[in-house]
Amino acid sequence: MNSAHPAALPSALPSARAAEWRIIAPMLVIVLFVMCGMGMVIPVLSLYAQSFGIGPALIGLVITAFGVARLFVNLPAGILADRYGRRALLWGGPLVLGGASVAAALAEDFAALLLWRFVQGVGSGLYMTGAMVAIADLGDSRSRAGAWGRTRRRC
Repeated sequence: MNSAHPAALPSALPSARAAEWRIIAPMLVIVLFVMCGMGMVIPVLSLYAQSFGIGPALIGLVITAFGVARLFVNLPAGILADRYGRRALLWGGPLVLGGASVAAALAEDFAALLLWRFVQGVGSGLYMTGAMVAIADLGDSRSRAGAWGRTRRRC
C-alpha cells in the first residue's frame, strides 16, 4: 500500500505527532524554566537596582533592557540560525542567559547590572528565535500553523 494513500494517513498521524513532540517538549521545558526564572526576579529586580542609589526612571530601564535586547536580537538570530544551525542557538541562548544572570546577580554597580540585563535579553532572544525556527522546520507551510498552535496551547 502506498503511504500517500488516504487510508494510510490516519495511522501515520499519531506517530508523526509523537515524533514532533519529542522535539518540541524539551524546548517547551526550557522555555518554562527561562520564563519562570525571569519572572521570579522581576519583583526583586527593582529593589536590587534601587540599592545602587538610582531613581525610578533608571529602575525602569533595568526592567526594560531585557525586552529591548530581545527585540533587537530576533532578526540577527534568525540569520545566525540559518548560517550556523538551530542547535547553536538552542544551546547558546540558555548559556548566554545563564552566564548573564549570574553576572547580573554579582553586579557591583548600576552600569554592570544594566549591561548584564541586556545580555540576558540577548540570550533569551537567541533561544526563543532558535526554538521558533526549529518548530517551523518540523513541517511544511500547511502544517506550520498547527504546530505553532499546539506549542502555544501548552505554554
